[in-house]
Amino acid sequence: MIRRGARVGAGVACTAALLLTPVAGITAAQSIVGAPSAAAAPTAAPGAPEPQTAAALDLVPNPAPAHARVSIDEITPQVADGAPGSDAINGIPLVTVRGTVTNASDEEISDLTLRLQRGPGTSQPSQVRTALSAPEQDFETAGPFEPLADTLAPGAEVPFEVKMPLADANDGPSLRIDQPGVYPLLVNVNGTPAGGDAARLDDARVLLPVMPSALQLLPGADGSELSSRAETSPASDVTVVYPIAAAPTRRAISPGLDGPAPTVHLTDDSLLTSLGDGGRLNGLLDALENAEQSDEELSTAVCLAIDPELLRTAADIAAGYEVIVDGPEEAQRISDAAPKASAWLDRLRDLAADHCTVPLPPNQADLDAVAATQSDALASAVGDGPANELTRVLGVESTTDAVIPTSGTITQQTVDQIPALRDSPLVVASSAVSTPDSAIPTSGVHRLESGQHALAYDPYLASSLAATGAIAENPRYSSANQRYWLESDSPAARLQSARASLLAPVLANMSEAATTEADPTSDTADEAGEDSGEPRKLLVMPPAVWTLDDAGVQSLLDTVSGQIEAGNMRPLSLGDALAQAPDDDPVRLDSTRQGLPITPDTLGREPAREEDAEGPASGASDPGEVERFLPTDASGQPIADSDPGAIDIDTISRVRDAMVRVSTLRHVVDTSDPTANTAPAFIDPLRSEALRTLSTTARRAGGDGSIESNGFDADDPLAGPDTGRTARQASADSLDRLENALDNAFESISLIPPGAVYTMASPNSPLLLVARNGMPFPVRVAVQIDTPPGITVENQGIISVPASGSRTMQLPTDSDQSGTRAGITMQLVSPDGVALSEPIDIEVQTGGSRLAWLFMFVAGIAAAVLMFRRFLTVRRAKADGTWEDPSTGYTSEPDGGRAEPSHGEGSK
Repeated sequence: MIRRGARVGAGVACTAALLLTPVAGITAAQSIVGAPSAAAAPTAAPGAPEPQTAAALDLVPNPAPAHARVSIDEITPQVADGAPGSDAINGIPLVTVRGTVTNASDEEISDLTLRLQRGPGTSQPSQVRTALSAPEQDFETAGPFEPLADTLAPGAEVPFEVKMPLADANDGPSLRIDQPGVYPLLVNVNGTPAGGDAARLDDARVLLPVMPSALQLLPGADGSELSSRAETSPASDVTVVYPIAAAPTRRAISPGLDGPAPTVHLTDDSLLTSLGDGGRLNGLLDALENAEQSDEELSTAVCLAIDPELLRTAADIAAGYEVIVDGPEEAQRISDAAPKASAWLDRLRDLAADHCTVPLPPNQADLDAVAATQSDALASAVGDGPANELTRVLGVESTTDAVIPTSGTITQQTVDQIPALRDSPLVVASSAVSTPDSAIPTSGVHRLESGQHALAYDPYLASSLAATGAIAENPRYSSANQRYWLESDSPAARLQSARASLLAPVLANMSEAATTEADPTSDTADEAGEDSGEPRKLLVMPPAVWTLDDAGVQSLLDTVSGQIEAGNMRPLSLGDALAQAPDDDPVRLDSTRQGLPITPDTLGREPAREEDAEGPASGASDPGEVERFLPTDASGQPIADSDPGAIDIDTISRVRDAMVRVSTLRHVVDTSDPTANTAPAFIDPLRSEALRTLSTTARRAGGDGSIESNGFDADDPLAGPDTGRTARQASADSLDRLENALDNAFESISLIPPGAVYTMASPNSPLLLVARNGMPFPVRVAVQIDTPPGITVENQGIISVPASGSRTMQLPTDSDQSGTRAGITMQLVSPDGVALSEPIDIEVQTGGSRLAWLFMFVAGIAAAVLMFRRFLTVRRAKADGTWEDPSTGYTSEPDGGRAEPSHGEGSK
């Protein structure tokens, strides 16, 4: 963040100059004052601090001016290259800047004027963005002040158009540019607030790339020398990593409670909108297809970097999963999402078949934070799983096993802890790598001290690309002296600055080629360590979730294809870029320049395994345990993290606990039951929710990328700086959803007792229990029983409980106590002993030995009475001759003889 002194004095001087300068380049029709707005006057750009806070911090450029706000809407030409059709005066290119001035205060502003100023140019990529946060005094070349409006009402706006030739024309004012390079332009607005003095109210900046071809016809220019620069400069190898990803909006579902079938539950409709006509994801495919129609060579340079979680969600929607979208009051069920997702996937499959493909970490998860959770499941999700998802959904094999951290940085500890990363080439910003003397190495392939290869890209260009679109970010790898509140610049200005940064390496090659030709012994190495005579290797790395519209994306692709056609760039596939020979001197992964991220330090200890961790009933892990894995200073104290986008310790600790519970849930699935095949569709979204909690998306948006921007409270990450506050809140919400879904899942597995008090008829009476499973897949459980001395309950071991069903158990029980009550504690556990349900306590009333003897005595007397009655009945029947022997059928005679058996009527 750049802070400068007060600038009112300069504004007064500029106002005085207004009376002496002629008006040029703006017509009366363009000075029309806008009508006052009925709404309250805005006080700050979205995400910016209040004007009082901005003034106290002395932010440059100011994202929240107190009076007028300047916005640049267009600059022509976008690249000063002398192309036919460009406006010119006497053959000299004319630069035009158009935009809007808005009264951001609640008082009228009078005597509005503006002028165009230019700062010093450069051809070094590392210096291009520095001018965007330089003080106004550095823009010394200035045109005349031009009247804009007599008065401007609160909330009203007025358009402007200011023009200046590239060089002197007719002895009038000009930008006085006579060398190729990237030049910063500044629109300076002066005015008089009501009740105040004339002052400079605001300014806006933009970058203009000037190619040698635009200067060949200038008076006094050496056309042959400028032409030679373009012809003799070496071409830069260019590779474009084209991101296909979306901000995480899918949410975890509670297995069994959200319905019997898996669903796609979204926090908002942004993904569905993005997949349709006019949507962002659809626009990314449009932009690429349109750009490649005019230049087939461009496709060689483009590699599709695809988020596998986006593919999974889009494929589930296309497959007909019910789609539910959260609303302000209640969730909406969407019925027409499948055709939209299916059509988008078909287009992506066609592109993937003709392009290099590489997976991104799912949900743009921070790999350092994933490693810090020490979760085997998350490590597998960001390591082995992504490439498989590309194959499953798109039907293509990943072209390379390269790992592209979406934060642009990664630590050696993270690589060591996640097995799948150890043998894969890494693609990181060159500012995340250090040479032995702690310098930033050149872009290109480097050999790490571990022997692994790393492809480093230009952090200055990548930072410019990250600043484009609806969500502008200062990434972790960006240079600290180039971070500022990006919302100070309009979207159009940020896109133009990215275009200039894209051309800076080409201009640097031309400048160094000319210098070397003039003096072969000269040293033209720049601050970033670029070697003279070697063309720069250009890896175009936009942010993973690129919120730039399709027209903006296509304009940047067209810029690349134009340079390929001109011979200034040479397309190189990502695979070929990774296959290049690395530098001889090894480098090390180093993120200290960006603020140390939260990472595990595994030196000297074995990382904990999920299966060795305690279950959910044992309590959450101590955040201090995670803190032991953080980098420490010489005294052994954890080093404070200076990155507002880093994942905090408490979040990592809670995710670690949640993943232990997810692992337990996965282990209890009864895979021997055919109905268990739906289990992954319910459990995998829980793992994805954990990755969403650790997502890097927009965690550095909306501010200047510094903790100092508005004060940071380490005890309350959500109350920290404006930078990334929305993303931090989304992360917190995602973590709450994950924990709630897990709570619901485990609560659906319960043990139902026979009652608070269970009376046993005998010491050996069985104990009846019911195990209930509310989840939509079968589970394997066991009953953990804690009995007092004198009572033994036989455990049946592992049992299977059907999906959305129950299982009744009879547990044989033996007691040697006599008619007493005893307490028994029982709990459902997983096959490996992890608690699943809450423990239940029941009291067992045992019959005891006295009751048993009494029961036997009464039963014996009853049996004797029955036998005696039978004896009397038989004796009496024999005495009167009516008794019939059941074994022979003969009846007895009174004299003791026996009669023939009766065969009924008609017998003989």
